[in-house]
Amino acid sequence: MKQNFTARLIVLSIFFIVVSVFLLTVYNIYFLNEYKNILIKEESEVFISKQKKIIETKVRYVANTFKLKALEVEDVLKKRIKLKIDNAVILSNAMIKKYKNTLNKKELNHLIHTMLTNMRYENKNEYIFITDLKTGRVLGHPNKNILGKHVTELFVMKGHSIFNRDGVYEKIYFTKLNAGKKKYEKLLYTREIKELNWIIGTGIYLDELKKEIQEQTIKSFEALKYDNNHYLFLFKLYAKQQGEYYGEVIINQGNASYNGKKLKLNTTNVSTNNYRKSYLKLLEEKNEGFISYSFSKNNSEKENKKMSFFYLVKDWNWVIGSGFYFDDLQKEIDEIRNNINTQIENYIYVGIYISILLSLLTSFAFYLTSRKTKLTIDQYAKDIKMSNAKLKKQKNVFKTLYEKSSDGIVLLDKEGIIIDCNYAILKMMKYQNKTEFIGLSTYDISPSHQLENDSPLVNWNKIITQCSIHKSSNFECLFVKKDHETVWCDITITEIELDDKTVFHSVIRNISRKKSLELETQKQQIVLAQQTKKSALGDMIGNIAHQWRQPLNNVSLIIQYLRDNCINLNEKEIRKDVDACMIQLKYMSKTIDDFTNFINPRKQKETFNLQDTFLKVFTIISAQFDDKKIKIKEKIDFINILAVENELMQVIINILNNAKDALKDSSFERFIFINVYSEDNFVVIEIKDNAGGIDDKIISRIFEPYFTTKKENEGVGIGLYMVEEIIEKEFSGNILVKNVEYEYENKIFRGALFTIRFEI
Repeated sequence: MKQNFTARLIVLSIFFIVVSVFLLTVYNIYFLNEYKNILIKEESEVFISKQKKIIETKVRYVANTFKLKALEVEDVLKKRIKLKIDNAVILSNAMIKKYKNTLNKKELNHLIHTMLTNMRYENKNEYIFITDLKTGRVLGHPNKNILGKHVTELFVMKGHSIFNRDGVYEKIYFTKLNAGKKKYEKLLYTREIKELNWIIGTGIYLDELKKEIQEQTIKSFEALKYDNNHYLFLFKLYAKQQGEYYGEVIINQGNASYNGKKLKLNTTNVSTNNYRKSYLKLLEEKNEGFISYSFSKNNSEKENKKMSFFYLVKDWNWVIGSGFYFDDLQKEIDEIRNNINTQIENYIYVGIYISILLSLLTSFAFYLTSRKTKLTIDQYAKDIKMSNAKLKKQKNVFKTLYEKSSDGIVLLDKEGIIIDCNYAILKMMKYQNKTEFIGLSTYDISPSHQLENDSPLVNWNKIITQCSIHKSSNFECLFVKKDHETVWCDITITEIELDDKTVFHSVIRNISRKKSLELETQKQQIVLAQQTKKSALGDMIGNIAHQWRQPLNNVSLIIQYLRDNCINLNEKEIRKDVDACMIQLKYMSKTIDDFTNFINPRKQKETFNLQDTFLKVFTIISAQFDDKKIKIKEKIDFINILAVENELMQVIINILNNAKDALKDSSFERFIFINVYSEDNFVVIEIKDNAGGIDDKIISRIFEPYFTTKKENEGVGIGLYMVEEIIEKEFSGNILVKNVEYEYENKIFRGALFTIRFEI
């Protein structure tokens, strides 16, 4: 039964192979026939386009050659008549120079007149005439009848007068010798003989010039290379039809028997009459173009289809043409047909061979396949069994990783509903089993508001939005355990696809201990800030004591003076002393205001000017710095910023006090330099002293809390630490310190440079 099935399968396969190869062969034959038609069409279009371009280019080349030849011949003739007159002038001037001292004027005029009028050339119409410049009368001319006449009676000028125009060409209308009274257009060249006050000239008639140009052009046309496939022809059209004839063949490269043959429209050949009418109409309307017609080839009686390009040379009424025969295209089409037919035959033979070969190969393949099929199926079954075992093992591994992970793992849907979890999260949240926990939402295990004051719904929507954009999100939030105790959690949530659904895989860690440590650190920071403030207050009280000592002494002296002399003083003197007291009291009041602003605990940002801020600082500290003989050199630009002013004052006073402490034991002149400016939308504050700098071994540690180089009772080492904290956290800036050497008043100093930089 199995062998019969295999045999049937082999026969059926062979049948399908034969049918497939047959259909493929039929399709290929159809495709090749279509391809043949496309090739023939494309070849025809390419052939016609190429041939049209060839004949048009050839005709235009000949037409341009005609134009160039005309210009060349005209130029030669113009040079010829110019040379004649130039030579005549040279000879005349030479004779004048030779005989002007031996002959009188009349004799000299006669001598030169005789020489010029006796000059003759091959063309009888090329002669030299003489005109008197003063009278305008003709003095010399072969036609005796015009001697003595004024030139205006004889010449019809196209341009300017010939007088006062030496060495130029002019066109005139003038009679020919022995040709009646008809006037012809003539190109004239004239020169002046100044010694004799003469104008002499010669010229050539334009009809004779045109004739000579045409003769030269025909010679150049005859010299063109003959091309049997694209021969040239040239014929002229009569200005007026001469009987039944409208033109005459000048040259036909393809058939010399046509040369000189007259053309007419009423021949016995209807097709000839039609194509002649067509090209005459085309030339009349457009002067050039293509015409298709039938014409004999190589003197045979049979007419072949032909296309020619005709071009009218309007100035001469000549027509230049060239064409090609379509039978050359037919040869290429026949070659394409033969090649395609050969390919079709080859496809048929190949199809038969392939059918036989595939049938044999299929039979052999099925024979081998039938033996191996059972083994293959058994092997597949074995492999599937092993794969299932591996998958089961991997599933157990992943389940173990999922369930035994120390981190809580929760799967959530888009609405925030818990759809699965591991036991670590149950332990963290104080739930007994998954049944209690699965089905709850993130709202159920969240407090009414997070620290950002977001509700659970708003918070979850933010998380979903961020996760949809970045595919993952990490954040901290509060959860509420089953026993209502809150727990801080670090959550990493990732959007994944599971069973064609979008779910959110969440890894949750308990960070309550970390948060407690952070809270403790914050408390320590507050203690440090309070210690710094107390230290600063102590310094400020000392400053105020220094600030008030001198004003109080002044007020005391004024009051004593008033007490002892009040009887002897007039009102004006008393008022003067009272005003002096008021000035001292106002100064003390301002000191109190600046001190009050400095210790004000409010942290509300406001806009202030840095020049005003530094002025307040200087008011507070000036007494102690003056007492220590420390000079402050400041250069502060006018800059407004939005910040907490008393915090910036605390920073500046801390740095200045450190500089004061470093300078207090110095024996040399003591300076502190302050430079404040803006750069690329940043404020830069530079404060440097000349105390010798900070030891390189400890300069990297000066911003550490409780690090100090002072004696035990002089400082606790938190001032610069708080400076860095304020600049980085409150101003989002940075502070750097380094030792620098610099020159001031031709002296080299070394000291510490503090650079503060924050955005305006």
